[in-house]
Amino acid sequence: MLQRRRAAALNGCQALAGCHFEDAVGIGLHYLRQGDWIRARAYQDQAIAAHQARNSIAAVGGCSFVLGNLSLQEGNYAEAEELLLRSLQICHNGGNVLFELWVLPVLAELYLKMGQPDQATEYIERGFELLKPDRNWYGLPAPLHTAKGVLASSQRKWVEAEKSFDKAVAINRQYELPWDEARALYEWGTMYGQSKKKEAAYEKLDKAMALFTKVGAKKDVEKTEAAKERLGASWFSRIRGRSRVG
Repeated sequence: MLQRRRAAALNGCQALAGCHFEDAVGIGLHYLRQGDWIRARAYQDQAIAAHQARNSIAAVGGCSFVLGNLSLQEGNYAEAEELLLRSLQICHNGGNVLFELWVLPVLAELYLKMGQPDQATEYIERGFELLKPDRNWYGLPAPLHTAKGVLASSQRKWVEAEKSFDKAVAINRQYELPWDEARALYEWGTMYGQSKKKEAAYEKLDKAMALFTKVGAKKDVEKTEAAKERLGASWFSRIRGRSRVG
């Protein structure tokens, strides 16, 4: 079954010879967010090989970004770091500020998962430094606000985290970015769970679930369901513990 799915994904890449950079990155991200990780990897492996053969460096950076995202979701942090840093370096070399703003919050997420909050802080601060106030950045600041909220949550700075998540949700909603809005809501709900605000946590997770379901993000739906189950189990465990003490 696995081999058949990978073969089908590879067949879908046959037209890459004439594929634009934006198409390759966009299609890879679509597969990734839909939860079809096998197809995402097969497509991006083909895409990055094609762009390397044509010496299309910017496209290689974009494909590295998608593959780095995928490796992060799969828990392969060493590979994710290598790919994302490669993408970031290409952004720096080409002066591509817009794409750098895509890469920085993902790197921050990676380093938080790796237990390196100082490195995560550096990338988040770099992102906000790039956001010059005289420009309309549309939805680009939202992932940085989400990453800032996750960082604040890890430091138990609940008020700061709440403000960051609120800003991320507002921007994503303004520019109609439902997956990104759902991601911010998921992290917001997780933060409320950590800060022992059960009802608020369920509210945000339910909203995240609705949006993930709407856009067909299967693995994100599963992740949100698991977060709700953990929240319920944790809450029940605390209540039972108090009953025993009483």
